[in-house]
Amino acid sequence: MKKRYTKIVSALIVMFAICVIPVVSAQNKTELIIEKKAVEKEYNEENIHITKEITKMDKELGAVEVTVKIENKEAKQVENKHVEIWFVLDNSPSMNTKTTSGESRKALVTSSSKELVNKLFAGYSNVKVGIIKFSGASSSLSDAEIIKNLTNNKDELLSSIDSYNNGHTTNGTNIDAGLTKAINSFTEDAQKKIIILITDGIPTSAIEISNGNDITTENGVRVQNKMIETINSMSSDNIMLISLMTGLNPTDASYENDQAAIENMYGTEANPRSGKFYNISDADVSTIVSNNIFNDVAEVLNIPKKSVLIEDYFEEETLKDFNLELLTYNKGTASYDEEENKISLNIDEFNPEDEIVFTYTLKSKDLSNKDIIKNLYRTNKKITISYNDENDEQHTINVEESPTVKFLEKEDINPKTGDGLKLNAIDIIIIGAILLLVGLISYIEISEKKKNKNK
Repeated sequence: MKKRYTKIVSALIVMFAICVIPVVSAQNKTELIIEKKAVEKEYNEENIHITKEITKMDKELGAVEVTVKIENKEAKQVENKHVEIWFVLDNSPSMNTKTTSGESRKALVTSSSKELVNKLFAGYSNVKVGIIKFSGASSSLSDAEIIKNLTNNKDELLSSIDSYNNGHTTNGTNIDAGLTKAINSFTEDAQKKIIILITDGIPTSAIEISNGNDITTENGVRVQNKMIETINSMSSDNIMLISLMTGLNPTDASYENDQAAIENMYGTEANPRSGKFYNISDADVSTIVSNNIFNDVAEVLNIPKKSVLIEDYFEEETLKDFNLELLTYNKGTASYDEEENKISLNIDEFNPEDEIVFTYTLKSKDLSNKDIIKNLYRTNKKITISYNDENDEQHTINVEESPTVKFLEKEDINPKTGDGLKLNAIDIIIIGAILLLVGLISYIEISEKKKNKNK
């Protein structure tokens, strides 16, 4: 009975070996290989660098991990650009008015301007700054005076700002002269141009126009129109104007007319005619000049790309044989559109020296499918990047190159070939287990025979 049992077990083991080994060997008929590992593209005009790379692969599972990195190189480019900034400072008698802090407006403007200069030179090495003061006695360009020409010498600039504070004031407020002097004093080398205007009054004159102190007269309207013309010209010259108005007193009889004139010339803080505009109280001068205006200048020097949309499209042929999964992304919000076969990322701002990185996997749906052998698969179809620049103009970049993969047939059991039987690690383990079982059964059988003989 025991012999019969042993023979039956042995027969079952042999049948198991015959059936299972080929099945195990044939489970994965294909394996994945990388044909092209990475693609890099540089877009110099947009200062964008794009890398698409296969960063991980599991050939047995037929899976790859793809990382897309988009870098904003703008800051490195800005360092090579020549930036010029003119401070245009009001030097009319009203600047001597004492504020609630006990300091004069002129002293407040001086201290905050010096702090702004310190921060600019601490943050940027490619900046030159000049100082202009203006008043309005002659209704001509001579109402504005350069007290320090463009320089990158911080100590000289700080000293010049002190001299502005210590100097005598002159009657009149010819803002037009100060702005025009600054516009005409930029050099041909300037690639970024900024004017910072700080004043406490309504203009009493413009170049060749005087209105006394009444903005409502015919000449007052002409002064406003001349100011508007000068401010509008800055946009066409790519000059960033940052204007600060302080000192308006709501209790003054002329307040409503003055406020209307200011909005006519500068616009409002929410909707400025050009650049940025601040209409503030004396108490806010230090904070606005040293912090807000510094940030405004920094935006000009380091312009973020705004409303960024990244769309990563995939070919139907790829998705027919692979499952796609978005793993990680470091910015914005992400979504997947099954109808258009694309991953979308929305990012509000893409700052200089920043990078956007996202990772996804492609995993084979069926490694036993021999129809996929030798097909070349693109890990994506194309990437489209669109964004708005500082002028709200839209730019679009298309990247159609892609890393690629393909499947090759794995060597299978093929007794007919001259190479003999091909075994993988799993096959060897199974055969070893079978031999061990057969040996164990044989040992038991021999032991039984010896026992019987002894009896």
